[in-house]
Amino acid sequence: KEENIGESFKEFREIQDKWREVGPVPRAESQNLWQTYKHHEENFYDFIRISKELRDLDFKKNLEAKVAICEEAEAGSAKPINEETFKLLQNLHKKWKEIGPVDRENREIIWQRFSEATKLVHDMRRQHYEVVQREKEVRLQQKEEIVAQLEALTIAGLKTHNQWQQAAKQREALGDAFRKVGRINLPGNDALWTRFRETNREFNRAKNHYYKEIKKEQYQNLERKKALLDRAKELMDSENWKETTTELKKIQSDWKKIGFAPRTESEAVWQEFKVVCNHFFDRLTERNKAQDQALFTNYEEKQKVFTAVEALDSSNPTPETVSALKAYITKWKEIGPLPREKRSFEQDFNNLLDTKFKDLKVSKEEARLIRFENKVNTLVDNDDKRAITKEIDGLQKRIDEAKRELNTLENNILFFSSSNANSPLLRNAQQKIERVRDEIELLKKQKRMLRDANNNS
Repeated sequence: KEENIGESFKEFREIQDKWREVGPVPRAESQNLWQTYKHHEENFYDFIRISKELRDLDFKKNLEAKVAICEEAEAGSAKPINEETFKLLQNLHKKWKEIGPVDRENREIIWQRFSEATKLVHDMRRQHYEVVQREKEVRLQQKEEIVAQLEALTIAGLKTHNQWQQAAKQREALGDAFRKVGRINLPGNDALWTRFRETNREFNRAKNHYYKEIKKEQYQNLERKKALLDRAKELMDSENWKETTTELKKIQSDWKKIGFAPRTESEAVWQEFKVVCNHFFDRLTERNKAQDQALFTNYEEKQKVFTAVEALDSSNPTPETVSALKAYITKWKEIGPLPREKRSFEQDFNNLLDTKFKDLKVSKEEARLIRFENKVNTLVDNDDKRAITKEIDGLQKRIDEAKRELNTLENNILFFSSSNANSPLLRNAQQKIERVRDEIELLKKQKRMLRDANNNS
């Protein structure tokens, strides 16, 4: 509008202000739209017949504003690159577009300066993102290695609570390391997350199944313990001391072999079981004390027999002395068992008998049978089935060893078949065979004696 330059310039300014007030447009249209606007804006200055003074003043003001923007861009390029730097660059471009043109002489120069400053920032931005990209790739590789370690942790060999707890700690540590790496905006991150999640789900399913089975087994153990408790209750007031003691000890042994049960109920069952067992064994202890007290009379009587045997004159052996010794042995047997704490007195008496038998020149076989008979009576009186069984097994073992020795000796004597019957070596071998045969017969007698006594007790 050439009629009124002042009014046209005022209207032009209003249009510029409105342009600045309008918000952003789609990125695809922004550059073309701005170029069009810039073209007409420059046409306004180039072609409008405005006073040169006014135009030069506006050019100068625009140049100063663009110099300030260049300085701000150059200062930004000297700072560390970060998100704030990129925002600053965007704002500077926006401001640049909003500032009007400068004179033709400085137009290209100032634009070149601004372009170089912003290009430097863009280059630094590109380098920064290249570093960030490499860091992302390294972090992605870290996550890949962590997932591989998780997948390598086998659950097939986990059989105990401690093993499962240790495996859970390992997985927790690897999971923390995986999450610490953080999300990475790269292809492959979602696939790694899926693998990570799946291996943990598989582990948790297996762990839950294990503890479910453990819990089931623990309740089965609880029922077994309750069954033993019920049987112990049936026996707690029994007067059948021997059989009940054996059975209760077996029940206690079976209890120890049962695995864990739910703690909340197991403790109460255990306390009740302990009370029931203590009830019987306390009764047994009191009964044994009373019984042992009664047996002290036997101890006093056996002391008298011991003193009498000790005083028996064995320096001049006679049939009457041997008969007297046998009578004392018979009396010792008839007195009955000793208290528990005095049972070693039986061994003292046997040692005394060995001395007297030796003095009285009683045959070794007879002495061994008499002494063994006394030992048998002691075992029977003490009602020690385990000791009797052990003694029988020991005798059988000695019989077997003696038979093997006899077989060896009889085979060896075949080498003397062509020798003189009066050969010292042959006679010695025959005598050894006879001694082993006698030993076998004696051991058999002892075994029969012990077995008969055990069957009749």
